[in-house]
Amino acid sequence: MVVKATAPRVPDSYLKLVKRFPLIHIRDQAHLDEAIELLGELLRQERDQGTQEYLDVLTDLVAAYEDEHIPMPNVLRG
Repeated sequence: MVVKATAPRVPDSYLKLVKRFPLIHIRDQAHLDEAIELLGELLRQERDQGTQEYLDVLTDLVAAYEDEHIPMPNVLRG
């Protein structure tokens, strides 16, 4: 017997945000600035499941870009 997995239903709020700001790798500083602006907007509002899932992925994309392109200062002093 073959069991087919079904894809989870994607909430409309998630799809609306993807259309507004697609979830792709951050390309440059201007793209990062747009992503951070949207993150701030989403953090200030009440979120449903779709919006929260979008926020989680966008946060991961921003963190990945920052980890690769923005050096962290050495705050440890010996």
